[in-house]
Amino acid sequence: MLFEWHKEYAGTADIAMVDTESLDIDRDKLHLGRLGRVREQMKQRDIAACVLLDPVNVRYATGARNMQVFMARNPARYVFIPREGPVILFEFEGCYHLAKDLATIDEISP
Repeated sequence: MLFEWHKEYAGTADIAMVDTESLDIDRDKLHLGRLGRVREQMKQRDIAACVLLDPVNVRYATGARNMQVFMARNPARYVFIPREGPVILFEFEGCYHLAKDLATIDEISP
């Protein structure tokens, strides 16, 4: 699905906006691949575990959608990634749906 209404206003008439939700993407494979790359870098650097605070990094490593604007003022959402073992997302109350059923998240805690 292309979104055309914005072109005349945004000055981007040659750029097509794509609805990525309708694309045939194996999101589990994408997210697990990214988490695997993070863990591989941790192994190469002999890092046993890491805590990611930046919402962009949390999304990259796990696929968990973020509330980036809210996080700019209230940095309280983070993910714990051990080199081996369960990945734990510490999430805002009432926002567990943002990471529900992600193959990369083993546990969601408040």
